[in-house]
Amino acid sequence: MPERTVVQWQNSYSVNVKLIDQQHQELIKMTNKLFASCLAGQQSSKSTFLEIIKAAIDYTGYHFSTEERIMERIKDKRRRVKKNIKKSIDNQRNKKTETLLVTIPSIVGV
Repeated sequence: MPERTVVQWQNSYSVNVKLIDQQHQELIKMTNKLFASCLAGQQSSKSTFLEIIKAAIDYTGYHFSTEERIMERIKDKRRRVKKNIKKSIDNQRNKKTETLLVTIPSIVGV
């Protein structure tokens, strides 16, 4: 008889970051292991249940730290991209200003 689960991984859960998806899948495995432990009732010892809970809590902390590091890198990357875009716009504006300052006097005869 197949093992019963409370949660099954679905592609719709994906955040399209391989490491995070793998960690989410591991959290689902832990959830299902805890569920199976509960279903086992008296056959499952209290220590096994507590062991699974502790492992899930520890892993969740590890997972959140990983997510925070990834989000910080994304934020930093976005900041650099924004800074580069602004620099490019400033350079273009400066070039156009220089061109106008050279062109306008000759147009108006100054």
